[in-house]
Amino acid sequence: MRAQRIFFELFRWCFIVLWLYAGTIKLIDHKLFIEQLEMSPLLASVSVIVSFTFPLLEFITALLLISPRTLRPALFLTLYLFLSLALYILYLFILAPKVPCACGGIIERLNWSGHLILNFTGVALAVILIRIDPYRTPVIDLKDSKEFSPSAL
Repeated sequence: MRAQRIFFELFRWCFIVLWLYAGTIKLIDHKLFIEQLEMSPLLASVSVIVSFTFPLLEFITALLLISPRTLRPALFLTLYLFLSLALYILYLFILAPKVPCACGGIIERLNWSGHLILNFTGVALAVILIRIDPYRTPVIDLKDSKEFSPSAL
C-alpha cells in the first residue's frame, strides 16, 4: 500500500509540474503558439480562442490536482486532456504531418511518434491514478446495507 501511495503522489506531482510548465511555455511565447495553431487544419479558425483556453485549462488542472477535495475531477480532466491531445496528434500524424508542434519548450523537440508515446503514457498513468486514488471516498453498496433495504421503506 505504501508503494502504491508513493507512486500515486509521484505522478500526481509530475502532472502538476507538467501542466504548469506546458501552460507557462505557451503563454511565454504566445504569438508563436498562435502562429503554430493557425497552421493546423483543425484549429486555424479558432486559434486565438484555443491559445488562451488551453493554457488556462492546463493551469486549472494543475491547481485542481493539488487539493484532495478536487483531485478526482482533476484526474479525469488530466485523462481528458491527454486523450484529446493524443487524438489530435494522431490526426496530425496521419493527415497533416508537416504542421509544426505547438507545444513549446522541450516537448516541442519530440517528433510526432514521441508525442504519441508521451500522450498515451499520460492517458495510461491518468487511468492508473484514477484507479488507485487514495483520496477517493469509498462507494457504499446499498444492496448490503440494512438501513437502505427495500423492505425498510
